[in-house]
Amino acid sequence: RERERERERGAPPYSQVLVHKTLLPLFYRKLDDRNDDSLPSALSSHVIKEAQQHLSTLLDIPKQERFLILMIGNGALVDMVHSWMCNTKHMRGVHRRTLILMTDKAGFNDLVKNEHRVHVVDGSLNDTTLETGVSFGTEAYWRITERRVRILGVLLRAGISFLNIEPDAVWAKNPLLDSRLTSSPHDFVISTEFTADIELMFCFGFLLVRSNERTQALFSELEEQSSASIANMRNRHHGPEEYVFAKELQEQEVLKRLVQSNAHNVTYSCLDECSYASGRWYIKKDLRKYCKDTAGIPHVLNNNWITGNTAKMDRAKQWGHWFLDEDKGCKQHAHLEKVNVLFQTFQRLEPPARGSQ
Repeated sequence: RERERERERGAPPYSQVLVHKTLLPLFYRKLDDRNDDSLPSALSSHVIKEAQQHLSTLLDIPKQERFLILMIGNGALVDMVHSWMCNTKHMRGVHRRTLILMTDKAGFNDLVKNEHRVHVVDGSLNDTTLETGVSFGTEAYWRITERRVRILGVLLRAGISFLNIEPDAVWAKNPLLDSRLTSSPHDFVISTEFTADIELMFCFGFLLVRSNERTQALFSELEEQSSASIANMRNRHHGPEEYVFAKELQEQEVLKRLVQSNAHNVTYSCLDECSYASGRWYIKKDLRKYCKDTAGIPHVLNNNWITGNTAKMDRAKQWGHWFLDEDKGCKQHAHLEKVNVLFQTFQRLEPPARGSQ
């Protein structure tokens, strides 16, 4: 309907406005030179340099399968990041590919000397409001969202492919061994949700994007639309209250609209909702049973569909999906016990009994 209205106004849909190939480098450079609050150019250059250096250590991996595992977080997520690193420490190739970008100095300092030798990058800005947990929908939340989209676009335009992940997830199986992900010929490989009670959703929390002219152009458009929506809300509201976004203006919905409309001729494939499950798995027993019957044990289970980092960590601990020891270590014997508990929960579809974790 929107495209029909655009045609009636005599204007082409935004997704069909093309930039000539000879102008693409200038167009992208203009985007990356914006010295705005969400991602200053000096920080962009630093992130690109760190990512390129890290990617250069992966040259033995076939080009089609060569991408960074990218996690973006702040100090409020440090314990989740530690738990994820412990969870995945025996998954071949995962830590080697991973680059963790912390957007505050405290978070960076906590993680940079981690025992797993996972590469951590300082992406901090002098913005203390983004160093702690923020509530969904607040102005700070949308600033973090805007910065994440900017960072992803900057990396794509630097020729860096990535798998964007979230630290709240638990990994039961190594996704690098899943050919649907690593060997897919498509520009985007997207985790999705699609059940009887909700419409198809694209998820940013597990998203593979291969860098090329098509994805660079689409992400530039995504950045512009997302930033325009946030700026519009910022102009209409003052203070810490929630910004009520229409669903179609949120970044994952903009991504879905652009990808499904064949903007910039991108191609995509979708990962099924049971192999790469959302937090709805925790909430709905019938979904847990359906996923067990159709896909067995998932590769990845995200811990969304719940508000607040404390609530996420409590739920992970309740289900035995938390890998960090009480002293915040990652002891080998404890790790093996936790893996056993993890697999039991996917068989029994219930949290473990108290004392068995």
